[in-house]
Amino acid sequence: MKQLIFLWGLLILLAGCAGAPSEPEVPEIQPVNQGMACAAASQIMESFVDGPTAPIVYPEEYGGSYIAEDFYLYICLTDNSAQMREKYRSIVEAPEILRFAEVNYSLNDLRELQDALTDERWREYGFTGIGVDEIGNQVNVCIEDLSRAEELRPLMVDSLSPELRARFPEPPLIFEEMGPIILC
Repeated sequence: MKQLIFLWGLLILLAGCAGAPSEPEVPEIQPVNQGMACAAASQIMESFVDGPTAPIVYPEEYGGSYIAEDFYLYICLTDNSAQMREKYRSIVEAPEILRFAEVNYSLNDLRELQDALTDERWREYGFTGIGVDEIGNQVNVCIEDLSRAEELRPLMVDSLSPELRARFPEPPLIFEEMGPIILC
């Protein structure tokens, strides 16, 4: 009888093991995560401020930053030299989270261009907004009807000061279609 119970138990155990699905493979854990990238971005932003009430002053080489789909923090630099990359690595607690991209324009330049083009007179052309795109290193101009972009671009470029036109011979303006924003 004991042998029969033992064989019965062994049979159940073997049947259970044979029919059990295999464990799915555990994906390799990446050494980075979004929290690390956010912390590094905060540390870099804090380094641009002289005190708790002081405004942010971006260094001239700084073209912005963004967290990409791979969860690394990309720092955009107009000077992508080893010295500049080391400067930013020394600011953050986890420098392995940083990646670097060379860009043509600093964030200061792009914001100055954005400010120069922010004007109510463009509303008659369907202008709905403007903003800096740090990933594309450009200024996005939003208009209701994209077919008017060819008409609006030269007018906007001609409205720039001679100094800005000299710095931006071909301003990095990208037009996007976007209706008016209605606030409730």
